[in-house]
Amino acid sequence: MLRFKKYIFFFALAFIFFAALVVRIYQLNTIPVGMTDDELRVVVSAYNLWHTGRDLKGVTLPFSFVLNDYSFTPVSIYLTAPFVGLAGLSPLAARLPFALAGTAVVILTYLTGKRLFGSRMIGFFAAFVMTWNVWAIQLSRMAYEAVFALLFYLWGTYIFLGDWKKHPIRSITYAMCLFFLAFNSYNAMKVLLFPVVLILVWYKRKELFRNYRSVAVIGGFFAATIGLFLYYSVVQGASAHGGAITIFQDSAAAAQAVELKRRASSAPEFLKVLYHNKVTYYAGQVVHHYLYTFSPDYLFLSQEASGIYSLWSRGNLYLIELPLLLLGIFAVWRRNKEIFPLVIAMLLVAPLPSAIGPAPLTYATRSSFMLPWFALFIAVGLYDWIIAISKRYARYAVIIVIGILYALAICGYLRQYYFEWPRYSAKSYAWDMKEIVQFIQSDRASADRFLVANTGDTFFLHYAFYTGLDPRVLQRAYEGESVLNSLDGIEVLPACLTPIEQDPRLHIDKRTVYIARADCHSIAADRVIYLPDGLPAWNIYGIPLEVVPHP
Repeated sequence: MLRFKKYIFFFALAFIFFAALVVRIYQLNTIPVGMTDDELRVVVSAYNLWHTGRDLKGVTLPFSFVLNDYSFTPVSIYLTAPFVGLAGLSPLAARLPFALAGTAVVILTYLTGKRLFGSRMIGFFAAFVMTWNVWAIQLSRMAYEAVFALLFYLWGTYIFLGDWKKHPIRSITYAMCLFFLAFNSYNAMKVLLFPVVLILVWYKRKELFRNYRSVAVIGGFFAATIGLFLYYSVVQGASAHGGAITIFQDSAAAAQAVELKRRASSAPEFLKVLYHNKVTYYAGQVVHHYLYTFSPDYLFLSQEASGIYSLWSRGNLYLIELPLLLLGIFAVWRRNKEIFPLVIAMLLVAPLPSAIGPAPLTYATRSSFMLPWFALFIAVGLYDWIIAISKRYARYAVIIVIGILYALAICGYLRQYYFEWPRYSAKSYAWDMKEIVQFIQSDRASADRFLVANTGDTFFLHYAFYTGLDPRVLQRAYEGESVLNSLDGIEVLPACLTPIEQDPRLHIDKRTVYIARADCHSIAADRVIYLPDGLPAWNIYGIPLEVVPHP
C-alpha cells in the first residue's frame, strides 16, 4: 500500500512538472503576439553572438552587451544563443530557454519546500502553486532576463540550505557560482546578492563558523563578483543604462518635488529644509514602492500598469490564495521558529529591486524573487488546513472545494491570457512593428526606398528578427553607432515627415514609400494597418489605395 501511494505521488509530481512545461510553451510562437524592444535586444544579440562570436558593436565574446545605451547582462544572452543560433530567429526559439528556466523554477520550488520543511507534500503543493501562478507563467513566456536571475538565486539558495557534513567547501562553491550567475542575469536584481547571501549565512551560521574556509570562499566570491562588475563597467560599460534604473538617478524629479513641497509650506525655513529635502523624498518613495509590492491591489487585483506584464483586472496571485497565504504564514511561525525567520526574511528582501526602482511603482520582473516564498507559504497553509481536518470525508470535501475554486481561477486566467490579452496587449508587444516589417518585405519590388517615422531606435532589431537578416550585415551597421538610422534601403525618421495637416505624398519620390504612425497626419492614407483591437496603428503613403479591413 505504501509503495502504491509512493507511485501515485511521483506520478502526480511528474504530471505537475509536465503541466508546468506545457503551459509555458503552448502557443509560445504566437502568444505574446510580438516581441518587445528589450526582448529583441537580448535575442538579436544572442543570434549575432552565435554566428559571429561578437556582439552588435563588434566586441568579441563580451561580458556586457551595450545597445542603444543600455547594458544587458551576459547570462541570458549566452544561454539563448544556442537556441536561436541553431533553430533560427522565431518567437518560439527566442523564448524557449526562458520557458525552460521557468519550468526549472517550478522543480526547484518543490525541492526547496521539501528540503526546508521535510515534507514532500508541502513541496508538491508549492510546485502546484508555481505551475499555475499568473506571475510565474507570464515571466516564463517572454524573453526577459528576470526568470534566469530568479532561477539561479533560488538554485543557489537550495544548494546553500543543503547538508554540508561531507563536502562543505564544494557545496558553498556551487552555491556561490550560482549566485554569481544570478548577479549577472538581470541588472535590477543585482541588489539582492548581498542580502540573500547574508540571510543564508545567518541561517547556516553554526555550520559556517566551524569551518572558516567556508567564510573565506564566500568572501572571495563576493570580491570577485563585485570586482569583475566594476572592471567591466569601466571596460565595456556594464553599468550603462539609458534610463534611470534606480530612483536615485532621477535627481530632477526629486528636486522638483522638494521645491513644490517647500513652496506649499508656511513653516519656518529651517523646518522646510528639515522635512522637505532629497533624503526625505527618496526615503518616502522607496517605502512607497516597497509597500506597494505587498499591497492587495498589486498581488490580488490588478498587478501593475505595464501592458507587457499585466492582464486587465488580474493580480499576481489568485484570490483563493489570500486565506491560504495568511494561514501559511501563521502555520510556519507556529510550527517552526527556525525556518520562519529565513522564509520571511527572504520574502521581505525580495522587493528591494522594486523599492529602489524608478516609476512606475514596480515591474513584475523586479520583484519576482517574492514568488517562491509566496508559493511556500501558500503550500504550508494548504497542507496545514488539510491535515487539521481529522474526519476523512470532511477532508475530501475541503480538497474538492479548493480544487474547484482553483480550477475556476486557473481556467479564468488561461481564458483571458489566450483569448483576450493577445488583442489588448498587441501594442505593448510591438505587434505593429511586425506588420510593418512584413509589409516592407512584401512590397520590396514596387519601391526603392522606405521612410519610417516615429518608430524609436530599435526598429532595425525588429527588421533583423522578422527577416532573418544576416547578422554580419547588422553588425557592420551598428558598429560605431549608438542609434541606427538607415539600413537595407530603409530610413528611420525621428519625427513625422510633415505637419499633421499637410499631405506627405508631396514630399516623397514616386518609388518611395512613407510609413508613419496613425496620429502623424490627418490626410487619408493609401493604406492603413490596424491593431488587433481595431485601432489604426500605421498610415502608409506612396502606393495604390488599399485599406486593410479591421480584424
